[in-house]
Amino acid sequence: MEDEEVSARWFSAVNVDGLPPRLLSLARSFEEILELCAAGVGVNIAGESARETYARSGLRFIPIVDAPRATTYLYLRAGRRPTPLERFVQVCLDVASGARH
Repeated sequence: MEDEEVSARWFSAVNVDGLPPRLLSLARSFEEILELCAAGVGVNIAGESARETYARSGLRFIPIVDAPRATTYLYLRAGRRPTPLERFVQVCLDVASGARH
């Protein structure tokens, strides 16, 4: 599926004229998303850590305090995993269980 097709499926909003929203810019990386946001032509919902990790002039990170919790899944192939991936999996499991690093 093309990026544009996937992006279009994320939108369920409708303009006042009854047509689906028109996608004006397509970002191919998180850095590009931030550039669009800083330019005033984009918005993004990011994880809480983005406030510190990606802080820069022209960006505001506004907490969404009334959003329902979201479930995130990590899918892995069965079998042997490289050590860095195994470490990442362990970090995910620790975070999910409430353990601190």
